[in-house]
Amino acid sequence: MKIPLFLFCCMQLLLFSCNQELFIDELSPSVNGSSVQSDGSTMCIDLGTGDWSINSVYTDEGTLYGDIYDLEGHLLSGDKPLCSEGLVRMVSRHPMVDFVLERNRTDELLLTVKENPGGVAFPLFIVVGNQYEARTINLSLEPSEPYRLDSISYVLYSYGVRDSLSFANGDETVVVCNSHSSQSLQSLIYPFRNASAWVKFTALGREPLDLLGTDRPLVHIPVSSDFWLILSDGTYALSSEYIPVAISEQLKSVSEKVTVPPLQSMTIKAKCWYEEKSIDCTLYVTHPRTGRKRQINAVCERLDPVDYTLYYEAIPE
Repeated sequence: MKIPLFLFCCMQLLLFSCNQELFIDELSPSVNGSSVQSDGSTMCIDLGTGDWSINSVYTDEGTLYGDIYDLEGHLLSGDKPLCSEGLVRMVSRHPMVDFVLERNRTDELLLTVKENPGGVAFPLFIVVGNQYEARTINLSLEPSEPYRLDSISYVLYSYGVRDSLSFANGDETVVVCNSHSSQSLQSLIYPFRNASAWVKFTALGREPLDLLGTDRPLVHIPVSSDFWLILSDGTYALSSEYIPVAISEQLKSVSEKVTVPPLQSMTIKAKCWYEEKSIDCTLYVTHPRTGRKRQINAVCERLDPVDYTLYYEAIPE
């Protein structure tokens, strides 16, 4: 049986159209699950094909944003999600991690990590794909050197104040026993004996204190002097959590005389009340390898014990 030439040609075209997907190269990233040094060196990721685009770039916190340029350096979009279909250079705007993704060839993706000063590895996920498939490239950006503190300046002449604040630390509890006496007993209570001032630093705006790493530098902090603030003689860790600061011996010596009736014992609790001062400050920092300089706008929050309340509770016999 002879097949007409026209029918034979139609069958060949149909077979070709149904099987052309078999000739599409599979996406096969040459790098996955790898650690990347944050020292300015460049990693080349071979995708095995030129038919792909960058669908998204994200971390555990969510989608990463940045500026996207063409290879001539012209800005295509600013502060947008990192994704593109063509040959581009994408610069991250993450406050902690400085990296660049560049596609200057159809089958390769270049990753350069300049710094990651936070002290911990930074998970990075790059999703590449085409109309047939998608692949996620999992990477871990290793920590780099932290920034170094050059100087810190405070606005000592103007600060916010909130008073009558309760704080869990520093309350004094005293048990006075007078259950076997027919006479009243007087005792001195020192409400500030175990109290401390407390200080922490909180970053304002985009630049985080984590740029300084986990081993924070020591700095002078604001302290009260009569009716104004001065800088402390000693230095304290530039901590994001409250740390204790010694109060004056004069404040520790404050006492109140209490009277316990005869044939009674009492628990007396001194609860301290604190005044919070919020002092604006600016930290000037430099990266030791790149020389990049940055400013961290922050606030120094200081809690000082200024008052107290005594609570009495009789101890049952």
